[in-house]
Formats: sequence, structure tokens, C-alpha cells
Amino acid sequence: MKRGPSLVLLLLVVLLALLLLEALELGDYGVTYSGASPFNTLWDGTSAFVDFLSQKGSVAIVRNWEQVKGVRASECTILFFISPEKSYSNRDLAAIRDIFRESSVAIAVLDEGAYGNQVLEAIGAPVRIQAFSYIGSAGNFSIVYGYANISSRVLYLAYAFVSPVVLQGGGECREVAFAHNHTVGAICSIGGKRVAVLGDGSLATNAALQNPSQLNPYRQLLSLLIGEVCGNSSSHLFLVDATSYRARLMTLEELVNSYGIQKALSLYINPARYLHYTLYSLPESTALSAFSTASIALAVLLVTKYAKSFTSGKELELDVEKPLPKSVIEALKATCLEDFECRKTASCISKRKPSYKCIKAVMKFAEENKQFRKKLVYAL
Repeated sequence: MKRGPSLVLLLLVVLLALLLLEALELGDYGVTYSGASPFNTLWDGTSAFVDFLSQKGSVAIVRNWEQVKGVRASECTILFFISPEKSYSNRDLAAIRDIFRESSVAIAVLDEGAYGNQVLEAIGAPVRIQAFSYIGSAGNFSIVYGYANISSRVLYLAYAFVSPVVLQGGGECREVAFAHNHTVGAICSIGGKRVAVLGDGSLATNAALQNPSQLNPYRQLLSLLIGEVCGNSSSHLFLVDATSYRARLMTLEELVNSYGIQKALSLYINPARYLHYTLYSLPESTALSAFSTASIALAVLLVTKYAKSFTSGKELELDVEKPLPKSVIEALKATCLEDFECRKTASCISKRKPSYKCIKAVMKFAEENKQFRKKLVYAL
């Protein structure tokens, strides 16, 4: 009678399921975000901008705009959108519009691209960014010199890939930033609410703000912008968008700097990290479709396989000793024996040759215990 393959398949399925569950759980996987994300500590991120804002008031990084609805605004609350890289959903835009309708809430958009316009359109702002129409001489759009005039203060600036800002009428707007005879910044009032727009998101990046000096013109610009929008308000709340950036894997150097060398190496070789990154990089609809399709296909495969065994009249025998590699058994035993609750649940694992029933008990324990599941994935 043929023996063994069924258990190997079952074990592989369980291990893959554990790995998938591990990857779907929230936690530290050494995954961060690209572009002007507040979580990005590289030159093009805005982590320094968050630190800058924290010196002027309370800061909240927003991962889900619907969850922010109903937030209690301070005397002046500003929603910041810096060079978004992904389109906003209709739900996000509706939530942003509802938040903006609350008293003492303003919006600031710093963007050279198209997605900032979605926010401006959603709130009915009479201003748009002429996306990707970079100002500059032919073949050299990267650095353009200009100035800003806010609260009667003139600051000379170097813009990077700056786009014009176009006033559409229907509101009270004032041009505040310029480059090569183009308007690249404006502050508008809509029903008493302020909307500030600058056509260059790099003004708030780590590269611009890394110099902490009070003479740093970009820090001065942002301070003037906040002062112009908030007036004499004594308390400030800053909500910084983090929903519109793409995930990326941390480099090994970033991992070491963030976690120390031991955990960095552990994360670097952990397959759950790469699966987690892949799953959360996919659009939500694509990820759900792929997961559902894979689950259905796996279920059909297993049902078909076991149905054949039962309909053929053969007894389904699962023999642990032969088909399982010795290294897998040792990993299961070692991981379980190091865990008090696992030893208590499956004391049979201490035997030299655990039975199939014993391995099932360990696997069931792993499904119900997150910490043990992590240890098991690492051990295997």
C-alpha cells in the first residue's frame, strides 16, 4: 500500500498557510514607503517634516482618512498632502471633504504631480496644479530658482521639478510663490477656510529640511505658510497624509540602523517579509482576488485528492516516520519543547518518533498561537 505523500502535502500546505498568515499580520517586516511618505527616512521622504511639525504642535500621520473623521480639531488643524504617488479612492476623498468642512480646518497641498488636484477638486478649491508641466529651460527642469512672498517676507528658493499653479476664479486667492515669471504657489480662502498650494513637493522633503538651522529657507517657508494659514491660533494639529505612497523594502543598511544587526539579519532572510511586501504592494482588489483564487484552488485540490482516497475504498494512512524529513521533525520538536504551552498541549512531541496525531496537535497549536507561529516559521 502506498504511504506517506498525503502527510507531506498536508504539512506543506499547513506551513504555507502559516507563512501566509504571518505575512498578513501587522508588524515589523523591514518594509517602509517610497517618495514623500512621512515614513521614508531617505532624502526624498518627509520624516524630517514630521519632526519639524512636532515642534509647532501635535502631529498625526494618517493611514486611513475614514478613521480620522470626527477628529476633534484644535484652534487650527492643517491637513498636509505632499507629492502623493497614488490615486485617492472616492471614500478617501469623501472623508477628506467631510473633515475639511469642520471648523478651523485648513488644507495644504505641496505637489508637482496630478494626485494633489484630486484633493483640491474634492473640496472645491478654485486652484489647480498644472501637473508635470515643469518650469525650466529645455533639458533642465530639475533646479529652478525663484522666490516666495508670504506675510511680507521674501524668501529666495531653489525649486526641484516645480509645476505652475493656476487660479480658476470663484474664490479669494493670493499668489505667494513664483519661478521664471510663473505662479507656483497660492493661498486661497473658501468660505473662510484656508487652502495653501505649492507646485513643488520637494520643499518639504528631508533633503530640503535636513539643515536644522533657523536660517534654512525651506524651514522658514513652511513656518510662514503655517503662520499665514493659522493666524494667531495658539494650538495646532497637523494631519500628514501617508495613504498615497508605495511600499518598498528597507535596504540592509536601513535595517541595521533601525533594528540592530541581529534583528536586521533575521528580517533580511525571513521569507514572510518578502511575501508581506508583495501582498501589501498589490492593489487591494488584486490582492483579494489572488488570495481568493489561490484559496479556492487549494481547497479543490485537497478535496479532490482525499475524495479519491475515500471513494476508492482504501484506508488513508498517514505515516510520519518515513515521508517527513528528519530536519523538519527536529525543528518541530525543538520549537515545541522550547515553549511551555506547546509542551503542555502536545507532550507527545518529546518522543523520538512523534505520531501523526502529535504533529497535528502541534500544528493546531501553531495556528492559534502567534508567537509560536513566528518561532516555527523561523525554525523551518
